Amino acid sequence: FFKTPPRWRPEGFDASRLTPIEGATLSILRYHVGHARALVEEELAAALKITDRKLRAILKHMSETHDIGICSTSTKPCGVYLVETLEEEEDYLKRETGRALSILKRVARHKRSHYAILAGQIVMQMEEGDRR
Repeated sequence: FFKTPPRWRPEGFDASRLTPIEGATLSILRYHVGHARALVEEELAAALKITDRKLRAILKHMSETHDIGICSTSTKPCGVYLVETLEEEEDYLKRETGRALSILKRVARHKRSHYAILAGQIVMQMEEGDRR
């Protein structure tokens, strides 16, 4: 029988395409498969001797470019982990979709309110110009 690859590793995954820091990150994360084994981001960054911001950029790149199933969670245990089950992946994607929709709502609201304010300012300036 054929052993299926872990959920976090896409078909055709080639670790040689990772940068050294991405390889080091993955080496550590391989011990943190599944939500129950999530690793606090600050601890991972410290182990890699990089900043939290740099770590987030690396994790984002590994997920988006190399299609590695890296998840994060704010529920205990908090942190990042490699996805282990389809259920974990679906939960993560549901949370991320909710976050994305929330951001889009804020952007839309700001645009509407700010455009209305700007339009009101333009009308006032035009009215002032007419009075001159």
